[in-house]
Amino acid sequence: MSSWHSRRLVLDPDLLRMARSRLGLSQTAFAEEINTALKSSGQDSRCTKRLVQKWESGEHDLPVPRYQKVLEQVTGRPFELLCLARPVGVDTPALRTLRELDEIATDLGLLMQRLDKVAGDMARSAS
Repeated sequence: MSSWHSRRLVLDPDLLRMARSRLGLSQTAFAEEINTALKSSGQDSRCTKRLVQKWESGEHDLPVPRYQKVLEQVTGRPFELLCLARPVGVDTPALRTLRELDEIATDLGLLMQRLDKVAGDMARSAS
C-alpha cells in the first residue's frame, strides 16, 4: 500500500461527470453555468465545452483555483468531493462500485422520466 505522502489530490473525471450528469447538464451547458458563476464573481469567463472535456477525460487533472471554487458553486459539492487523494491511475473496487451505482441511479432516473411521460400520455388519452 502506498504511503499518504505518495498521494496527491486529483480531479476524478468520473466523479465530475457524475456530478454534471446529476445536474442534467450537457458539457456545453455545464461550461455555460461555470461562466455564469465566474461572471457573477467579477472574473473573466473562459470555460468551454473543450475544457470540460479535458477535465472529464483526465487530460487536466487539477483545475486552477478559480475553477475549483466555481466547480463547488455549480455542483453544490466541496471541490475535494470531486477529487481523490490517490496515486494517479489507480482504480479501486470502491470507486468501481460508486461508478456502477451512479449508472444505476442514472438509469432509474431515465426510467422514471419515461414512466411519467407514459402516465401523462395515458391521462391525456383517458380524458
